Amino acid sequence: MKKFVIRLIGNDRGLTLPEYGIGLALAIGVGVLALGGLANEITGTMAGAGLQMPCDASTATAAGGTNC
Repeated sequence: MKKFVIRLIGNDRGLTLPEYGIGLALAIGVGVLALGGLANEITGTMAGAGLQMPCDASTATAAGGTNC
């Protein structure tokens, strides 16, 4: 592993396809983690906003009307 890292550091030919693949995989991984965290935040915020509404879907009657 140490020889591989030293060989990569000493290589000045530019990026190759595997190196682009590693970078892309890292970027996708970071994006998935970020979106996962944001999804939880958005869900919590929207649920809180829904609870603050004066009339939500849980107050609707079986006949299709609302109790507002």
